[in-house]
Amino acid sequence: MTIDSTIWATTSFHVNPTIVHKVHALWKSLVPDISETYAYANPSAELTFQALPAPPRKGDAPNSLGFAPDDTPEKDMVFLQIVFTFDGAEATEGLEKGLKDLIEVVEELTQDEGVYHPYKYLNFAAWFQDPLRSYGKEQKKKLKEVARKYDPKGVFQKQVSGGFKLL
Repeated sequence: MTIDSTIWATTSFHVNPTIVHKVHALWKSLVPDISETYAYANPSAELTFQALPAPPRKGDAPNSLGFAPDDTPEKDMVFLQIVFTFDGAEATEGLEKGLKDLIEVVEELTQDEGVYHPYKYLNFAAWFQDPLRSYGKEQKKKLKEVARKYDPKGVFQKQVSGGFKLL
């Protein structure tokens, strides 16, 4: 049987000596129950830790992702991606809830550990996340200004399906 549905979400945090192991242990403890609940859909779960690249550094202004010129996420941050792949659409709503709950629990853990970072990698963000907000108020405002300048009719904001919208 082929897998025909995939859902995912993301979060970011600073690395310390124990957090990656704690996140992995949390994932291992919660995913089996989620998978068992939706066993009829043959779910498969993935957990990916990925390093962030260095943000562009030009002058003293933050880049469009909201990282300050002296931020070094490439040295001490990761973004996490949690993925569920499964058969059929019947399990989508339940697995999306499970995914959302997993992200919330991971973010609670990283907040408790003092390593949480609000950045959400746009390509891995779920429908319930707001990656553009994670860039910071000032950067989101600048991105809106650019969108209004170069797309004054809002073609990409109104007529292109999917994605996260600025306006």
